[in-house]
Amino acid sequence: MDKRQVTQAGVTLVEVMIIVIILGIGAAMAVPNYLASTARAQLRQAVTELHGNLGLARMIAMNRNTTVTVTLSQVACPPATSDCGRVLVTFTTVGGGAAMTPQVMPAEVRGVGGTSQIQFSSLGLRLGNGPPTQSMQLTNTYGVTYEIQVSSAGLTRWCAASPCPPF
Repeated sequence: MDKRQVTQAGVTLVEVMIIVIILGIGAAMAVPNYLASTARAQLRQAVTELHGNLGLARMIAMNRNTTVTVTLSQVACPPATSDCGRVLVTFTTVGGGAAMTPQVMPAEVRGVGGTSQIQFSSLGLRLGNGPPTQSMQLTNTYGVTYEIQVSSAGLTRWCAASPCPPF
């Protein structure tokens, strides 16, 4: 019989543990960036949706020949409520009736700043005194703030930074 050295292929437990540790460190470094990116994307989606809804509220005011009020508020925190602290946008007419379905922002959108109420007249103009441009700021859980501006003519735009440059 021939006595040859048999080589064994495979990995040791130490090598497997090193690979697992390296993958764990990589995942631990990637997860916060992923969560921040997801929160930023949800904020962007919420702001673009609100921007579109502001335009729709303006059109409803003109089509129905009435005033539409858009109100941003944070939901109070009653016990056992999943919407606790979320931002709610309501669209009402002069009599208090709903002009549109309310918009509930994603859970990552936590802060509201600037103007909390905007009114559009039957001519599509923004009602109320104050500066020629009113702004609403929405902030996510990571402190990123986007801004929506409404001019006195009722035109809207949004910016990925706050404050927006002048109209």
